[in-house]
Amino acid sequence: MNRLWVRLSLFFSLFILIGVIMFALLPRIILETNALGFQAQIRDRIAENLSELYQEKGSWKDVGDVLRSYEMITPRGFGTDFSAILFADADGRILYDGTGQHNQTSLNTDEQVAAVPVKVNEIVRGYLLQEKINFTPPFGSDPNFLLRNLLNAFVLFALTIGGLGLVAGILISRQLTSPLSDLAQTVRTFRTPNLNKHAAVKGTVEVREVATAFNEMVEALAEAERLRRNLVGDVAHELRTPLTVLQANIQAILDDLYPLNKTEIENLQTQTDLLQRLVNDLHQLAQAEAHQLQLHMMLVNMNELIQSLVDHFDAIVKMKGMTLKTYLPLEPTKVSVDPDRFAQILQNLIQNAINHTPEDGTITVALSTTVTNVVMSVSDTGAGISEEDQKRIFERFYRTDETRSRQTGGAGLGLPIVKAIVEMHKGTISVKSAGMVNQGTTFTVIIPK
Repeated sequence: MNRLWVRLSLFFSLFILIGVIMFALLPRIILETNALGFQAQIRDRIAENLSELYQEKGSWKDVGDVLRSYEMITPRGFGTDFSAILFADADGRILYDGTGQHNQTSLNTDEQVAAVPVKVNEIVRGYLLQEKINFTPPFGSDPNFLLRNLLNAFVLFALTIGGLGLVAGILISRQLTSPLSDLAQTVRTFRTPNLNKHAAVKGTVEVREVATAFNEMVEALAEAERLRRNLVGDVAHELRTPLTVLQANIQAILDDLYPLNKTEIENLQTQTDLLQRLVNDLHQLAQAEAHQLQLHMMLVNMNELIQSLVDHFDAIVKMKGMTLKTYLPLEPTKVSVDPDRFAQILQNLIQNAINHTPEDGTITVALSTTVTNVVMSVSDTGAGISEEDQKRIFERFYRTDETRSRQTGGAGLGLPIVKAIVEMHKGTISVKSAGMVNQGTTFTVIIPK
């Protein structure tokens, strides 16, 4: 009963049943109502003619011959109930019995009350009554034969159409719900690691929308599973290198291959620092992506914040033979941000630009404002980023230059952390590069005011 096609079938059945009943009964009710009204009109007309007959002859002589002529035009009932004329004089004595079944010679009190009085000059001279009789006329002599056959044809037609409609309703219900059943079966077979199961997009617009949404969810889950596996593999790979070095150095010291001196201890410290940085970056990235990284928002003058960070890198840039330029608005630009986290964004972008810009190159930090946003950009004149790399630049552990070591090039978590922090500020970050030497790369951060 809880299946949709069953409920639709029951709804169709109920709707068709009501239609069949109305189609079969309404014509009969309408015809019977009209017949009763017509019968009353005929009865009044007969009473009027009888009144004129009495005025003309002064008695009820030959009244039977007159009433027998009216029997031919008196409306009949439906089925086996027929209406026949019964007439009595002012004293109630029956003068004409069209029924042929009246056992009494006069009308009783109830019959006189039900009868139509025939008046002449406002004086009652007789009583006209139409009574139903149970009579089956010979074949062909029933005046309502065609009418009853027509009504029976209506009923048969309604039942036939109702039956066909019921079957069609059930078939349509099954057809409408079949794509949903197929989608449910697809969902049941949807399991990891097989995330390539797609639903057939068919059926009505609504069902196709559900199937399309399911397929989009499957693709998103497949992509998430791919990223998860890549993350696990990348984390294992990133941790394996310093751990292997640590294990080898320690084993070498234990085997007296390396002396236990300050130099070897510094090498061990370098590897532990690398592990510590990697674990901290992963933890920070996970918190930022889960929006659990705490932000201490406050109104900050972005001009001062950016200038102080640029000054911090000035010595490093000069030492590498580069130029660091800054373009800031003349008026103070105040925005509600977490200054420490925003400084982390700018530091990562500037450090990334330094790592990919050759000597005599230029790094430019610019700040501008629009009606609703603050726009910060960091540009360099390095080798640029290819179009394919731009699509994956914000993925974890992805590095455009695989030849760079973990010690000098980082683990590939800086930009994902930057992106996560920017999104926590309700902002966006984008990258633009022609992928050509000396044309460099521009990272643009947009923060709502």
